[in-house]
Amino acid sequence: MSEFLTLINSFAVIFLLYIFRRRIKILIAKKSYSYFKKLPVNGKRAIFSSFSGKAFSDSPKYLYLECQQKYPDIECIWVVDDLNIEIPGNATKVKNMSFKHFYYMATSKYWIFNARIPAMFTKREEHVYLQTWHGTPLKKLGLDMDVAYFATANYKHNFYKNAQRWDYLVSANSFSSKVFPSAFGVDKDIILEYGYPRNDILINHTENDIAKIKKDLKLDDTKKVILYCPTWRDDQKKASKDYGFNLKMDLKSLKDKFGSDAVILLRMHYLIAENIDLTGVEDFAFDVSNYPDIQELYIISDVMITDYSSTMFDYSILKKPVILYTYDLDKYKDVLRGFYFDLLELSPGPIVIEQSELENKIEKGLSGELNYNEAFYNKFCLTDKGTASQSILEKLFLN
Repeated sequence: MSEFLTLINSFAVIFLLYIFRRRIKILIAKKSYSYFKKLPVNGKRAIFSSFSGKAFSDSPKYLYLECQQKYPDIECIWVVDDLNIEIPGNATKVKNMSFKHFYYMATSKYWIFNARIPAMFTKREEHVYLQTWHGTPLKKLGLDMDVAYFATANYKHNFYKNAQRWDYLVSANSFSSKVFPSAFGVDKDIILEYGYPRNDILINHTENDIAKIKKDLKLDDTKKVILYCPTWRDDQKKASKDYGFNLKMDLKSLKDKFGSDAVILLRMHYLIAENIDLTGVEDFAFDVSNYPDIQELYIISDVMITDYSSTMFDYSILKKPVILYTYDLDKYKDVLRGFYFDLLELSPGPIVIEQSELENKIEKGLSGELNYNEAFYNKFCLTDKGTASQSILEKLFLN
């Protein structure tokens, strides 16, 4: 019994030390940022981050590349979790939540992010915060959500407070422009309905770009490409704070039917942390979840399978076939999140529930018998013209 009590006491001490250390780290971070805020703001400096430092990707990537080309006098800072992430050009890379990060947040005039940032980063009067966000919403978002299965009790309050720092919010279409004010609690006047910078490449890419990407991924350029981009389910959060996902797709059956002429790329949502078992299909199915730029995967693929992900909106710009594999449609739309519009009435492509239906639509998509939905395209894809990065930086730097 005494050994058991000793063990319990040891665990209690370790836990208290962990809590104490974490609080000390937070206190040091806040004090450091407050100190750096006393320094002058550099009006020719911009700080970028994509998904809180996870990658060099999404709209911040394309705004940075445009900035490097058109505004060489702007000093560019990139916040990354891993300093080994490759970033072209002359950007200064700083590690997320480091002293350098705090310094550059305090002294950079322009903040360019695609996701929420910690509350400790309070804005100065000179700061200009551009929030690009990261998708047209099908699923109810932020303040519009009835229940947030994946979030803390203060989720909506924190969400609202975070959005109050934004000076500009990028929108991909008029639909998003109508949704965002209620979802984020922001004024409609801050919305820039210019299209997403990340989608410029969908309009401006060349055949050489496609060939290079396939070569980098070591794909057989004689085979067609199926892209699978499922979203994550709010109710599958694990105790470890990772997000679960069960692949409801028979890859071996797909390989038997399409393996001689096609491959499938599996791109999981960044919140999904499970490994995918590809045993027996290694030469047909490839996990590209860690590939940093999903737009590049769009342009090399011939057909996309998704469910409720905002990938459907971006991919539709290419006028390629989209298949919605929505095996849990009723649960997702009525229980987990709720939708902004009826997917059954307006969809980018056919909605399927069973594996047999999925295989039938893939076959039609690869053979050219499955077309994009023009009504869906007209509602969500007309704003993107390949010039979003240029227009946004003109607004940011010249206005």
